[in-house]
Amino acid sequence: MTSLADGAVGLRPAHLSARVAWHDTDWTGRVCAAPGSNHSCAVLNNVKEKKNVDTEEEDARKPWEELPRERVPPCVFERAGFMRPKSYSIVREHAYAWSKSHEHFAPTAHHMPAYSLEATPFRWMMREAAPEIARTWGIVYDEELEAAADEYIERSQPSNWKTAWVQDHRNQVALLDSFFSGVVPGRSLVSSTRRTCRSSRIVSPGPACFSG
Repeated sequence: MTSLADGAVGLRPAHLSARVAWHDTDWTGRVCAAPGSNHSCAVLNNVKEKKNVDTEEEDARKPWEELPRERVPPCVFERAGFMRPKSYSIVREHAYAWSKSHEHFAPTAHHMPAYSLEATPFRWMMREAAPEIARTWGIVYDEELEAAADEYIERSQPSNWKTAWVQDHRNQVALLDSFFSGVVPGRSLVSSTRRTCRSSRIVSPGPACFSG
């Protein structure tokens, strides 16, 4: 990483672990060979809530790129294709696009290079953990910006809906740039975890991606 966002700090070199959905086709960007028999992937809520076994059984073993968007299995966003030999792109919507406060976020093309996976620092992006993480590492994190985001959400979406995630982009980039500053090409490793563990050396980290 050549430059850091305002408020971010450079961290010492580190390794990553990335959660992946269990798959029976070696994570090569295809539908499972026996989707109805793969119950382990449903441990992940994103898969459990959206998996359509009947559709996947009809599309068994087919590469994702041969399927229309609505038939691509939800494990695509749980890093289930990190061993695919070629790149893949899919359009996705922001998780909060249904709300008045976030409806301005447009559908975004999610590009996945060959032999890559997305590393998401979930804990660093959670409101309950972010302030302590920021204090520990000396990252600038402005809780007033989060309070302002909450006020906007409440005005736009009059309900009891609350978010558990850091919302202001200035806090987001300060945290994300700090986290990924420790990923060093050729030195850092990434381990994929879900029943088995595979480790690989990171060759070329991509930029942090945001929806919108």
